[in-house]
Amino acid sequence: MKPAILAFGLLGTAALVGCNNDKVETSAAPSTKPAATTFQDLSQPQANAAMPLSYAKVIAAQAYVWAWPMVN
Repeated sequence: MKPAILAFGLLGTAALVGCNNDKVETSAAPSTKPAATTFQDLSQPQANAAMPLSYAKVIAAQAYVWAWPMVN
């Protein structure tokens, strides 16, 4: 029984990895800004920070999957 579950898990993982067709997104250039010394510096995002679209889609999908049973 356990080998069948393992095989199913491996096949499922391979299918999910194989279906990933996202384009590779390059990250922004490293910042040369000095280390933050105050709380205000830590709480603000960098001016050139951008969230990749693929990351936003994954977070939205996970939030939907986890929140749906709580709402219904």
